Amino acid sequence: MTPGYAGQRKPVQIEQTTIFVDATRSVSLEVYFNYDSAKFTERTRAQLASLGQALSSQALAPYRYLIAGHTDAVGSDQYNLDLSRRRAMAVRDYLISAFPIDPHRLVTVGFGFRQLKRP
Repeated sequence: MTPGYAGQRKPVQIEQTTIFVDATRSVSLEVYFNYDSAKFTERTRAQLASLGQALSSQALAPYRYLIAGHTDAVGSDQYNLDLSRRRAMAVRDYLISAFPIDPHRLVTVGFGFRQLKRP
């Protein structure tokens, strides 16, 4: 997930659609994947279980969430963009299959190495 900006709404371009991310309701998690893969680790599964429980609560039911995928800077731009998208989708797919979360509430985007978590 991508961190937000406190007190501001930041526009994010997602495949011809702009959505506004409300940073006051954002969560930034370090989600770990196997190297060069969209398969997440068991450590990540435990983190996502906590997130899934929270997102399936009635208090958070009215909101939509952006799941942002990132990669490192190794490899081509297109490859990393595709990998980051697959990673974001893997998180989304797990959450909607394991918890009663409406799929329309989870929006995914891949940033590749255009927005590195650790530059």
